[in-house]
Amino acid sequence: MTTAKPAKLKETYDIEQVLDWAYRVQCVDRRVARQRAQRGPARYPSSTPFAAFEALGTRVDTSGVVMDDPTNIKVDDALIIHDAVLRLSEMWIEWRGRDEVLVWDHAAAKAAGKVIEQVNEQWCLVDIVSAAGVEPIMVNLEQAGTAVLVIIHAKSGLRPEVHEDWVEPRGAVAADSSKQDKWGRKRRVHEGVIAQEVMHARAIYTVWHAALALLAIELEGVLDRFEIAGPPAAPAQPWTAVRGKVLKQVSIAD
Repeated sequence: MTTAKPAKLKETYDIEQVLDWAYRVQCVDRRVARQRAQRGPARYPSSTPFAAFEALGTRVDTSGVVMDDPTNIKVDDALIIHDAVLRLSEMWIEWRGRDEVLVWDHAAAKAAGKVIEQVNEQWCLVDIVSAAGVEPIMVNLEQAGTAVLVIIHAKSGLRPEVHEDWVEPRGAVAADSSKQDKWGRKRRVHEGVIAQEVMHARAIYTVWHAALALLAIELEGVLDRFEIAGPPAAPAQPWTAVRGKVLKQVSIAD
């Protein structure tokens, strides 16, 4: 009579820690790239996310694939994580003004009656339906590179910079680049990070955090070794903790 083995207990970690394990400990992107080089060109669909980024690895079919691991730890989970990262929906940033940024993906655009497409090599948010004889409204967008963003920060072990303690400089900003005012006086130069750089950094952080939230859902219950401990532990907008030092709005389109 054989005795059934006890069920393997999974370790519960935050999604950020699981990504750290996959990319910093297991170096799964390098392993996938090396395996691809050894096996020759793979015939993956042309729609494979970021197929051109061979240095970061490519999407693979994880079924039945086990790579050699010098630490004798099975890396099936790492492959599943990497595959989920590369299947993330791309996101785009809309600059609505100095104090407001909106983050879009294809689903949010469709829900708003719009589509995201390239027009003359520029990503744009375009109305699906417009009045007869009226040109559709196009809003320029910045592509965020969602999967690459997640991989880069997982490999570095660092969260995107948000300039949490940034304070907007006091005083009017000059309308030109002259070093003197109209009376010949030397202008005071504002040193350090400017508001537009802060907004860009916080928009990138918002994309990164949204991607982690999606991965936490995608990977729930599918890993052999890990359980995902719910939504990301990282705060969605860490800069709001500093009172009086907040730009107005960085949000995800519904």
